[in-house]
Amino acid sequence: MYVPLLEVQTVTSADYASIITALTAQLNITTIVEVVAALVTACVGLWFLWWGARKSFAAIKSAFQGRGFGF
Repeated sequence: MYVPLLEVQTVTSADYASIITALTAQLNITTIVEVVAALVTACVGLWFLWWGARKSFAAIKSAFQGRGFGF
């Protein structure tokens, strides 16, 4: 089966000018700081959730083993 080759076209910076303009209009320092702050907050929240789940599991496990229930 014969498959014809596609034409090779040269890509220039003018082809991406509209994309670059749109990105630079949307991205600024404030937006980047907001995204980083949201990610850090989410990570800290997940870490506390993980830590609290482990602490609670250990407390419940020790209560069932007869060592008492304490934090």
